Amino acid sequence: MMKTSVRRFAIAALTGLFFGCDSAPVAVPLGNLAFPVIMVTGTNASNILPYRADVVSNGEELGRMSQETYARVNDTVRTDPPIVIDQSGAAYDMKGIKGEHGSFWMMANPTSRMPISFTLFLRRETGLDAARAIIAKSKYMGPDIDKERTKRRAARILQAKSIAEISAIIVEIPTGDTRPRPQPFEPKE
Repeated sequence: MMKTSVRRFAIAALTGLFFGCDSAPVAVPLGNLAFPVIMVTGTNASNILPYRADVVSNGEELGRMSQETYARVNDTVRTDPPIVIDQSGAAYDMKGIKGEHGSFWMMANPTSRMPISFTLFLRRETGLDAARAIIAKSKYMGPDIDKERTKRRAARILQAKSIAEISAIIVEIPTGDTRPRPQPFEPKE
């Protein structure tokens, strides 16, 4: 009996060693995030959302999404879920996005930001270097929709020494610029 158990354990260990066994992703509670966080959407070139980075100040704001954006990101076949990067540099995939209300509420409140639920999974690529690489590729950042300024800010992000510095670069607005600003989760081209 003991030999059989040891043999089974050895076979399982060797199988895992040779064929690799990725551990299942572990869900992370929202309370573990260090706010403000950076939300990045549209990381896949074929995505219907533009590649965009926004700073989200708290869990309540992270848990609300425009209905238009929700319709685009709740698709279960998406290969590029939104990415959440907290102030410690930890990066998470936001998966299992579900609206808290049904279609009747959505029809009655077409412009309201809908409460959502989601699960956060720690990404393999995490830390300051990973955050810089992910965010610097953004086509849009924060409240600014100027492409040239975004390129200059992306270059500064690649040199940033902390997530807090990256967040400050994302949210900066040039003085005197009065153009309409898209809200987080509401990318506008």
